[in-house]
Amino acid sequence: MLAQGGGRIINASSQIGQVGRERFAHYAAAKAGVIGFTKSLAREVAARGVLVNCIAPGPIATGIVPETPGEAGRDSIGPLPIPRVGHGDDVAPTAVFLASDAASDDCGQTLCPNSGDVML
Repeated sequence: MLAQGGGRIINASSQIGQVGRERFAHYAAAKAGVIGFTKSLAREVAARGVLVNCIAPGPIATGIVPETPGEAGRDSIGPLPIPRVGHGDDVAPTAVFLASDAASDDCGQTLCPNSGDVML
């Protein structure tokens, strides 16, 4: 990217890297590291045309996170302002935006599609 004079790097983190969560210290530390890495690398390469940003989604329906509030374990996430767990299709547009010319002024940012769970 540096040799060609530009590009986009989009790192994947998690809202847990921003706010922490009990019993997830190892995961929170790793995801917070991704956010710090994003900011540092963005400062290092932006002037050479490479924009580095990060996506930190909230709860996404996976085998780990239940899809509906009635499923076992959902109470550990807590109530969401938008009362549903997200899906990959909710995160993908954020990546498309960061990769597009519409994000040409976004540098070192962390975008957070998270159903309003974390409001920074």
